[in-house]
Amino acid sequence: MTIAAIILAAGRSSRFEGGNKLLADYRGGPLIHAVMATVSAAKVDEIVFVISPDGQDVAVAAGVGRWHTVVNPDAVRGLSTSLQAGLAALSLDVEGALVVLADMPGISADLLTSLVEAFDAYGRAAIVYPRDAAGRHGNPVLWPRGLFPELMKLSGDQGGKKCLETHVSRSHAVTVGGPGAFVDIDTRADLERLRDSQAGQRA
Repeated sequence: MTIAAIILAAGRSSRFEGGNKLLADYRGGPLIHAVMATVSAAKVDEIVFVISPDGQDVAVAAGVGRWHTVVNPDAVRGLSTSLQAGLAALSLDVEGALVVLADMPGISADLLTSLVEAFDAYGRAAIVYPRDAAGRHGNPVLWPRGLFPELMKLSGDQGGKKCLETHVSRSHAVTVGGPGAFVDIDTRADLERLRDSQAGQRA
């Protein structure tokens, strides 16, 4: 089984006060560095890192690792274009793509690996995603190759939610605890809340 992770890091951070959220401090380094380290530690074979044409500072902040970087020239047209740039860059033997939002530093390598293992258990043809005990859906989502063509038809600032809703019968949830799979960082207040919740868990 060959699994890839696509890290979507080409957003504009328009709601984040004082600069690009992916460069904000998180646990002593840039937020994007933490996300890249987490994905690198997970059970994935290939990592594609998608940035915008002016995202070289994000690439530098990510550091050096086992990923290859793809520049999405159409990033201003929305999230769907970055997803498609990542899919287009995958090796032909990839059976599933784990789509990771770069502004979710609370995810863990164990979470990602649990999604990969569930994907294998469901015959490598299911959509696999995290869900909490209350039924809330989270990210990342692992997509089978058979649905890549459908994802390539998305447009604008949408991810795979519509496709997920279309294929409910092929969707399988992995129940997880903690906030990591359900918190994305749009504002500095979001980041502070995540830090506080993690501090509370360690206390």
